[in-house]
This record gives sequence, structure tokens and C-alpha cells, in this order.
Amino acid sequence: MNSPMSKKKTILAYTALFALLLAVCFGLFFRKGLLPIYKIDGLGQYYPAFMYIGKITREFITGTVSGGHIRFYDLSVGMGEDIFGTLNYYGFGDPVNILSVFATDSTGPYLFSLIYFLRLYLGGFCFMIYCRRFLKPSPATVLAGISYVFWGYGIYAAGMYTMYAAMLYVLPLLLTGCEQILAKERSPLLFITAIYLGLCGFYFTYICSLFLVPYCIIRSIFIFGTKDLRSVIKGCLSCAASFILGIGCSLPILLPSLSAFLSSERNASSIAGTLFNFSYYIPSLDRSFVWDANIMNSLRNYPVLLSGIAVFFMPKSKRIIQLRIAVVTLLILLYLPITARVANGFADPRDRWVFEAQLVLCVVFAVVSDQLASDAGYKRFAPAVYAAVFINIILSFWTLYSGMGKDQKVLYASAEEVRGEMVSPVTDFEVASGDDSLYRISGDFTSAINERPKNNAMLNGYFGIDYWFSIVNENTQKYVDEVTGVQNGWRSFGFGDDINAETEAGVKYRFSKTGDVPEGYTFVSSVEEGGISWSVYENDDFHSFARITDKSGNVLSYCDDCAYDTNTFTCSVTWEDTSGTGIVVTSIPYAKGWSASVNGKKIETFDSNRFLAVSSSGLLNGDIIKFEYESPGFHTGIKLALASLFLYILYYIFPMIPKKKTIQPQ
Repeated sequence: MNSPMSKKKTILAYTALFALLLAVCFGLFFRKGLLPIYKIDGLGQYYPAFMYIGKITREFITGTVSGGHIRFYDLSVGMGEDIFGTLNYYGFGDPVNILSVFATDSTGPYLFSLIYFLRLYLGGFCFMIYCRRFLKPSPATVLAGISYVFWGYGIYAAGMYTMYAAMLYVLPLLLTGCEQILAKERSPLLFITAIYLGLCGFYFTYICSLFLVPYCIIRSIFIFGTKDLRSVIKGCLSCAASFILGIGCSLPILLPSLSAFLSSERNASSIAGTLFNFSYYIPSLDRSFVWDANIMNSLRNYPVLLSGIAVFFMPKSKRIIQLRIAVVTLLILLYLPITARVANGFADPRDRWVFEAQLVLCVVFAVVSDQLASDAGYKRFAPAVYAAVFINIILSFWTLYSGMGKDQKVLYASAEEVRGEMVSPVTDFEVASGDDSLYRISGDFTSAINERPKNNAMLNGYFGIDYWFSIVNENTQKYVDEVTGVQNGWRSFGFGDDINAETEAGVKYRFSKTGDVPEGYTFVSSVEEGGISWSVYENDDFHSFARITDKSGNVLSYCDDCAYDTNTFTCSVTWEDTSGTGIVVTSIPYAKGWSASVNGKKIETFDSNRFLAVSSSGLLNGDIIKFEYESPGFHTGIKLALASLFLYILYYIFPMIPKKKTIQPQ
């Protein structure tokens, strides 16, 4: 049972077991017409972002957006957001999401689900690649790879937040790359995987970095020994160089996303206040300090967990000692409140780092079960252990998702529900098709499925004031919160009956299912969508998407010819400011990436009551103001990426650890 398997047989065995488990487990979903698209965040954020990424990627490839220029900004995302910053959280930058170019309205839900399954498959596959560094391919490594995927993080957490699944294959490849460098093999794997990690976003780059530091130190010490500190230091520095230079090559995406996070409403708590709070270092066995502690526990893998105990009864060796250190460290980290805060970027205490814990435990299982199966006295028990793993996965899944258990599959949507959530009555709004002015649309665009605002504007090509994203321009969110008097938390349900706020934000048309609109709106049309009749009203006070005010905010005039195209907004001045006290205020939320010019001459932009503005001083009637947006850090990221690539080429040619002989893993 423990006889070594060829690489081909290992892959075939893993693929067969993965397909079988997929059918047995997710068959519960398929029989009910459901897909692994979570009705709350999945349907509200991840799926719309996936479809939008496909849409703008197609536009870029075909050159239909500003001659093929890079789109940094989109007025239809929220109330206007930096694309890199807002959508990187949902996979903008992840090469796997390029497959979204093939998504259509009808096939989108299925392709989205297929990519999720692909990520799971790659997770176990790459885990086995890592295991091959210290174990010959065997049934133990196959079952460990399956266990690694079909556990709480891969099925529960990544099932809700699909981008999380990318870390299932990124982490094993990072560790494999480190192992190759420490073994004095000349390989670019760590460098390439670090690029991929950086493209996936700062959040998981940070989490993986925390893991790699102690990993490289401990592995270097066990490989080179405490007496050869020089090799230990060189090994760690060599891994750090490959990783950092790889991250450097991802900076054109990573820097803008980090900049957006730092200037968003998703603020972290005080780092100093967290690190120096003694109570966070007191272990808590009930783990009530974690908001989502059920990630790892939702689908318990008991044979794997038992292997964590068994490792302390195995004959002592360098490998077993390292595994014991890993298990003890893991237990300490899991039950310390400080871990859940630090690993989550000093924000809300969460368990999103447990893919690292699950990898450690599955490696322990692979080693322990492999060694037990090699022992003549325990060899006969190996088939029972492997069968127990397989059965445990099925029972655990069914306990959570079948009608005999918690039946949580009802939290997921069907393809029909997904498609129904993406359509919008604005698409069939005939009055708007003949309106050439630039304006926003408001309405009762709240999902009946998850009771959150729909992210439909970016898919249907209109500009709105409703949105729901995890990263939002702080000026946008503060404006929404100030108008409504409610802390909405990275979302906008609109401005209620505040027609002044809607006018200031450039709202011209309002959609209503009830006909209940504030005074100042006039009925203009009706629209049918999905069996629902919408009444459309026009804002009587709407004049323009930009206005000229005095310093007190009183409107002096309105700008003409307001136009928006990809990263550019233009408007024409209709008032000559000889006093130098006027302000040109747009209906675009202020962000640092905006610059402005008149007749080629740069002028300063600033924040006027949360909106993008410039001084009208010296501007003449008829002057055209041109606003242009570029993601903060993009050009700097390009320069640093080129420098990182150049340095890596030098490093690859002249490595820190010259290849003398390959070191066997310990």
C-alpha cells in the first residue's frame, strides 16, 4: 500500500479522487440546481467583479477603450473608483481571472464555478509538488493533497470568497521555491510565484510573508546546521532576495491597490495599540476572540488532526523534530488573540491565515501516515487510515451542506438567480438613450436575495450612487455616511430623500418601484424589467456634472459640455472669475490620482466637500478643464518592476549560494 507511485500515477490518482469527491460532495448543490456562488458576498461582490474583469479585459484586447489604453478609473464602479484599488481585492491582477474574458451573461455563472473548482484542483496538485521535496509519491501524499483542499479553508472560506482559493496553490509553490534555493538548486519558482502573489493583492502578500520568514529561518537551520551560520544567513537572504524581487515585479498592480487601501474606509486599528495590549497574548481555548473561527472547524478532518498528535510518538529524527515544532507553534498561534489580529493586518480578528495551518497539518499527515505505512507492524492499518480520510471528508461535507445536517447549501445561488441579479432596468431606459448629458442614476437597486446594494452599474454601463465593495474611496464613503447619518460600512444604499445630495452628486434620473420619490422629481417614463414595473423620474434641479461655486458652496454657474471617457473628465467654464474666489466642483469624488490642466497648463486639484475640484481663478469663459486619472503608484511600480527584474537576472546569474552540490531535504 505504501509502494512508491510514479508521478503519472500520482497525478491520475489525485485527479480521480478529486473528481469523485467533487461529484459526491458538490452533487448536493448540482441536484438542486445550485452553484458554489455565495448569495451574500459571492453574488454581491465577487461574481460582479469577475464579470467586470472579463468585460474590461475584452475591451482592452480589442482596443475599444481609448485606443487600448489602460483603464485606471471607472465612473460606473461605485460612484467612481480606482479599478486597481477596488477590484484587486476580488482578483483583478490574478492571471487565472483572465479566463473571465470567455464569460457571457449565460455562461458566466458556470465559468465562475469552474474556475473555483480549478483553483481547488491546483491547490492539491501544488501541495503534492511540495511534498515531493521530502517524500516519494505515495497514497499518503495523494490523500494529504485531497485533505488539504477539502477542508474548511478551501471549501468553506474559499467557497464564500472565491479569490481566497488562489492561496491554496500559491503557498505550496512559495515553499517549494524556498526549498529549491536552500537545496542550492538554481530555480526561478520562488521569484515567479512571488510575482503571482503580488498580483493577487497586498492582503495575502502580507499573510504569506509572515509565514515565510520563520519558515526559511527554521528550514535553513535544520538544513545547514547551527554551526554553519554563514550558510544559514546566506540561505535566508537568498530566499528573501528572490521573494522581494518577485514582489517588486508585481508593483504596478500591488502599489495602486495598497495606496487605495490606505486611503479607503477600510481602516485598520492602531498597530502599537494591538502589539502592546497584554490581553491579546493570553490564550483563549474557546477562540471567541475570532470573528470567523469556524473556517478551520467547519469541515473537520479528524484523521489529519490525529496525525498531529501521532507525530509526538514517532521515532525522533530531524524531520519529525521540525514537524513537532510546527504543530506546537500552530497550536500556540491558533489560541492567541494576537495572531488573529496581526495576521489580519491589525484589523478585525479573523482566521483567514488558516490555509497555512491546514498546509502544516496535511504535511504532518503525509509524513506520519507514510512512515506508519512503511512499518511492518502498522502497514496493514494503512488502507483503513486512507479510507477514513476519504469518508471523513464526505461526512464532514454532508454534515454542513446536506438536508441531514445544517443544510448550508441554501446560502448559495442558482445560475438563474445569478443572472437575474445582474440585469438592470436602466438597460432598457429609452429616455436616457437620447440624453447626451453626463449624469448619474439613483433608485431602489437593493437585492432581494442578500438585502445589499447591487453592483449593477459597472456591468450595465451607467453611473449610479449604489455600490457594495470592500475597498471604497474614503471621500465617497464619508459623503454617503454624512448624508444618510448611518455608518454604512463600504456600501451605499443611496441618499434616501435628500434630493440636494443627489443633485450635488450629479443624479438626473431616479428609478422607483413604489413611486415614492421626494419633491423635486418629475415623472418621465416607465420601464419593465423582470416582471417589475419601474417608474422613472427626472431631477428638476439637475443642470450639470460640474458647477462653479463660491467658497461657501453657493452655486454661481454651471459648466457646459461635461464628458467622461475612461480616465478623463472634461468640462467647459461658463463663468469668468476675475476675483479668484470661485471653485469648479465636479460630481466626482476626490481622489489623489486626479490631475487637471487648462490649455496644457497644470492646475492644482483639491477636495471640496468630498468632491474633486479646482480653483476657477484666472479661468475664462469657454476654457476647457481636463481632468485625468492615473492609479497612484502605477508609474513608480513600473520603474521598480523593471529594476527588480534586472536585479533578479543579475542574482540568477550570480546567486548568493553558488551551486556546489544539491543538498538533500532534512
